[in-house]
Amino acid sequence: MDKFNIITIISVLAIVFLFVVYLVTNSTSLGYTGMQNLEMSEPAGINEPFGISSACEYLGLAELTKLGIAAESKGITLSANDVCKRLATKGYSKCFAGEYSNIQTYFSSNDGTCMGSTQMIGRDIFMEECDIRPMGAVCKTNTKTSSEPYLGDFNDERYLVAAICCKK
Repeated sequence: MDKFNIITIISVLAIVFLFVVYLVTNSTSLGYTGMQNLEMSEPAGINEPFGISSACEYLGLAELTKLGIAAESKGITLSANDVCKRLATKGYSKCFAGEYSNIQTYFSSNDGTCMGSTQMIGRDIFMEECDIRPMGAVCKTNTKTSSEPYLGDFNDERYLVAAICCKK
């Protein structure tokens, strides 16, 4: 091997080494760090990868019902923020996020009555900010598509199914 090849190999190895060192030293700053306006007693660490303090808890529908939050069969009609405020007597003081269920029921009618046979029921679960308001069934008519089951009337409803509430 001549000097040029040895210098090239050493240079490439040095660059790879520096890149690996850079990745290792900056790996804690990569990724989502949570909601910045949430006051936490300690910074997020290895056990808190999303910036959720260990004082925050995921409270599903069953847990919320046990804690005294009234629920309908499909979910809760309060926002996640309202739920966490109602749990102040249990030590919770803030809301981090809410988990919501969006349900769309498609009917054979197309006159705004949402009557007739059910053609399809679709359900989406999603995490959202704390002050999203759930809503009961609202009948709407879809005329923008020409194919069933999406053509015609559908009920659109949203419920809270879980909340991430935080203690001080």
